[in-house]
Amino acid sequence: MTQQELAELAESRRALISDIERGEANPTFDSLVRIAITLGVEPADLLKGSDR
Repeated sequence: MTQQELAELAESRRALISDIERGEANPTFDSLVRIAITLGVEPADLLKGSDR
């Protein structure tokens, strides 16, 4: 899924998705929930640290 597709499905902006991915922005609770629903995961899953 592209950032644009995720943004459209989560009713967000592609630039915000990009900023969140790069750690340059923090999503609001509502944005976090919409992104999680779109991805089919729990919001808490998006808050876990990366293994990278």
